[in-house]
Amino acid sequence: MVLAGQIGQNGVCLTLAMKIEGDHKKLVMDWVRKSIHVHQGKGSAAFYDLLSGWSDPYPETTGYLLPTLWNVGMEKEAHSCAQWLLSLQQEDGSFPGGVGKEKHRPPLVFDTGMILLGLIKMLRYTNDQKYREAIEKCSVWLLAQMGEDGVFSAHTYVKFYSPSYHTRVLWALLEMKQMLTDKAFHTLKQSFSAYQAKIQAKHAVLHWGFRPNEAALTHTIAYTYRGLLESEQLLDEEGHVLRVVEKVLKKLYQLKIEKGKLASSFDLEWNGSYGFRCLVGEVQLACLAFRVYQINHQIFFRVIAEQFLAAVTKAIWKWPSFAKGGISGAQPIWGAYQRFRWINWGAKFYLDACVLREECLSKDNQLA
Repeated sequence: MVLAGQIGQNGVCLTLAMKIEGDHKKLVMDWVRKSIHVHQGKGSAAFYDLLSGWSDPYPETTGYLLPTLWNVGMEKEAHSCAQWLLSLQQEDGSFPGGVGKEKHRPPLVFDTGMILLGLIKMLRYTNDQKYREAIEKCSVWLLAQMGEDGVFSAHTYVKFYSPSYHTRVLWALLEMKQMLTDKAFHTLKQSFSAYQAKIQAKHAVLHWGFRPNEAALTHTIAYTYRGLLESEQLLDEEGHVLRVVEKVLKKLYQLKIEKGKLASSFDLEWNGSYGFRCLVGEVQLACLAFRVYQINHQIFFRVIAEQFLAAVTKAIWKWPSFAKGGISGAQPIWGAYQRFRWINWGAKFYLDACVLREECLSKDNQLA
C-alpha cells in the first residue's frame, strides 16, 4: 500500500511517500508467536537476549498483548496466554510484578493495570464470566492503591515514586466503567484531573520518566499521553488533552525533521538525548498519532503516524533467525535501553500501529 501526496498544514508543505510491506507485519507476528511458543503458550517471553536467549514470560506485557493477538488473528495464543495470566492472580486481585513464571512475587500497580487491559478485551471478545470475576477483583485492588491526591502511590516500580505513565492504569479502569460503582467512577474522574494537572506550560508532564528527576524515554512519554488521551475520551471530557497531544506530536515531528532522527529521551524543557533511538517509543508515538487522526480527522496527524511507523519498519531485523521479525530495544542495539535485546513490547506496539493504520485506511476508503 502506498500513500503519497502533498499535504499543507499551518504553512508547512509535506510530501508523504512511504510503503509498508505486508510481510513486515507478518515477520513481527511470527516473532511474537515464537516468544509465546517457547513457553508452550504460557505467556510471552519479555525479550530475546543476545547472550542468554529467550527470557521468562512477562505477565505485564503478556497482559497488554492480549488485544493485539486477537486483532491480528492469533486468537489461540490469546486464549492460552490469558489462561496463564488467570493462574497468576492473587487472592487480593493483584498480579505479580516483573518478569517470571512464579505466582507469589510482589505485585506492581502498572503491571496489574496492563493485565487488566487485556482481560477486559478478553471478556468483550469471549463473554466468558471467569474474566469478569478476575476483572472485578483486580479493579478493587487497583483502586485501593490510589492515594488521597488521586494518583497511584502504592506498589510502584520505584518505591516512593509515582510515575505519570500510570495514566495507562487509569485508562484500564475506565475501560470497565459500566462495571464501576458511582463512587469508583467519581474517584477515577478525580484521578484524571490530578494527572492532567501534571501537564506543564511547555506540554511536558511531571514525573513521566521511570525514575525521579530523570529525562523520560519516548516510551514513557507515549505511555503517559496515550493513557491521558484514552481516559479523556472515555470520560467525554472537553478535549484539553487532545489539544495538548496534538501540539506534542507536532513538536516531536518537527524535531525529528530538524535532527534527522528522534531523540531517545527528553527532559521537561524538551532537550533531547540523541545517542540512540528508542524504537518502541517511536512506534508508540505512531499509535498515538493514528488515534489522534481517528478523533480529529486532520490528515496531518496521519502523516506523522505514517512517518514514525515507516522509520521503525526499516529497523525490523531480518536476520539472524532468532532475531528475524524482532524489534530491538535500542538502535543501535547497544544503546542504553534494553541493550542487546529484542523486546516483546516493541513488537506489540508495532502490530498495534499496523492495525490502527489499517483501520484508518479502511475508514478513509469508505469516505472516498
